[in-house]
Amino acid sequence: LMNLVTAIIVDNAMETSRNDHEHQLQEKTSKQVREMNELRRLFVMMDEDGSGTLCWNEFRRSFKDRDMRKKWRLLDFRPEDCKELFTLLDDGDGEIVTTEFF
Repeated sequence: LMNLVTAIIVDNAMETSRNDHEHQLQEKTSKQVREMNELRRLFVMMDEDGSGTLCWNEFRRSFKDRDMRKKWRLLDFRPEDCKELFTLLDDGDGEIVTTEFF
Protein backbone atom coordinates (compact mmCIF):
# COMPACT_ATOMS: atom_id res chain seq x y z
CA LEU A 1 0.00 0.00 0.00
CA MET A 2 2.85 2.40 0.85
CA ASN A 3 4.48 1.68 -2.50
CA LEU A 4 1.27 2.59 -4.28
CA VAL A 5 0.93 5.86 -2.36
CA THR A 6 4.59 6.70 -3.07
CA ALA A 7 4.12 5.91 -6.77
CA ILE A 8 1.07 8.20 -6.97
CA ILE A 9 2.93 11.04 -5.23
CA VAL A 10 5.96 10.66 -7.52
CA ASP A 11 3.73 10.50 -10.59
CA ASN A 12 1.91 13.68 -9.55
CA ALA A 13 5.22 15.43 -8.90
CA MET A 14 6.54 14.41 -12.33
CA GLU A 15 3.37 15.63 -14.06
CA THR A 16 3.57 18.97 -12.24
CA SER A 17 7.21 19.32 -13.26
CA ARG A 18 6.37 18.64 -16.93
CA ASN A 19 3.55 21.20 -16.82
CA ASP A 20 5.86 23.81 -15.27
CA HIS A 21 8.48 23.20 -17.95
CA GLU A 22 5.88 23.50 -20.75
CA HIS A 23 4.56 26.71 -19.20
CA GLN A 24 8.07 28.16 -19.05
CA LEU A 25 8.63 27.32 -22.72
CA GLN A 26 5.33 28.95 -23.67
CA GLU A 27 6.24 32.09 -21.70
CA LYS A 28 9.66 32.26 -23.34
CA THR A 29 8.12 31.89 -26.81
CA SER A 30 5.54 34.57 -26.06
CA LYS A 31 8.25 36.94 -24.87
CA GLN A 32 10.26 36.39 -28.06
CA VAL A 33 7.20 37.10 -30.21
CA ARG A 34 6.49 40.31 -28.28
CA GLU A 35 10.10 41.46 -28.66
CA MET A 36 10.10 40.76 -32.40
CA ASN A 37 6.86 42.71 -32.81
CA GLU A 38 8.39 45.60 -30.88
CA LEU A 39 11.46 45.50 -33.12
CA ARG A 40 9.23 45.63 -36.20
CA ARG A 41 7.40 48.68 -34.84
CA LEU A 42 10.74 50.28 -33.99
CA PHE A 43 12.01 49.61 -37.51
CA VAL A 44 8.96 51.33 -39.02
CA MET A 45 9.45 54.33 -36.72
CA MET A 46 13.15 54.60 -37.64
CA ASP A 47 12.54 54.31 -41.39
CA GLU A 48 12.09 58.06 -41.89
CA ASP A 49 11.86 57.97 -45.69
CA GLY A 50 9.66 54.87 -45.85
CA SER A 51 12.13 53.05 -48.09
CA GLY A 52 12.01 49.77 -46.17
CA THR A 53 15.68 50.17 -45.34
CA LEU A 54 17.62 51.93 -42.60
CA CYS A 55 20.74 53.85 -43.47
CA TRP A 56 23.33 54.60 -40.81
CA ASN A 57 21.94 58.13 -40.23
CA GLU A 58 18.36 56.89 -39.67
CA PHE A 59 19.60 54.19 -37.33
CA ARG A 60 21.86 56.58 -35.39
CA ARG A 61 19.11 59.17 -35.04
CA SER A 62 16.85 56.56 -33.45
CA PHE A 63 19.27 56.40 -30.52
CA LYS A 64 19.10 60.19 -30.17
CA ASP A 65 15.29 60.38 -30.18
CA ARG A 66 13.99 60.32 -26.59
CA ASP A 67 10.99 58.04 -27.25
CA MET A 68 12.91 55.59 -29.40
CA ARG A 69 15.80 55.56 -26.96
CA LYS A 70 13.36 54.33 -24.30
CA LYS A 71 12.32 51.50 -26.61
CA TRP A 72 15.97 50.59 -27.21
CA ARG A 73 16.56 50.55 -23.45
CA LEU A 74 13.61 48.19 -22.99
CA LEU A 75 15.36 45.88 -25.43
CA ASP A 76 18.57 46.26 -23.41
CA PHE A 77 20.48 48.46 -25.90
CA ARG A 78 22.24 51.70 -25.02
CA PRO A 79 23.36 54.58 -27.30
CA GLU A 80 26.94 53.35 -27.01
CA ASP A 81 25.79 50.06 -28.63
CA CYS A 82 24.48 51.89 -31.71
CA LYS A 83 27.41 51.45 -34.12
CA GLU A 84 28.13 47.88 -33.08
CA LEU A 85 24.47 46.93 -33.44
CA PHE A 86 24.23 48.54 -36.88
CA THR A 87 27.34 46.68 -38.01
CA LEU A 88 25.93 43.37 -36.75
CA LEU A 89 22.59 43.89 -38.51
CA ASP A 90 24.01 45.23 -41.77
CA ASP A 91 25.07 42.73 -44.43
CA GLY A 92 27.81 45.06 -45.63
CA ASP A 93 25.89 47.31 -48.02
CA GLY A 94 25.51 50.15 -45.52
CA GLU A 95 21.78 49.67 -45.03
CA ILE A 96 19.62 47.39 -42.97
CA VAL A 97 16.73 45.83 -44.86
CA THR A 98 13.78 44.27 -43.07
CA THR A 99 15.08 40.78 -43.84
CA GLU A 100 18.44 41.65 -42.23
CA PHE A 101 16.77 43.24 -39.24
CA PHE A 102 14.49 40.31 -38.45
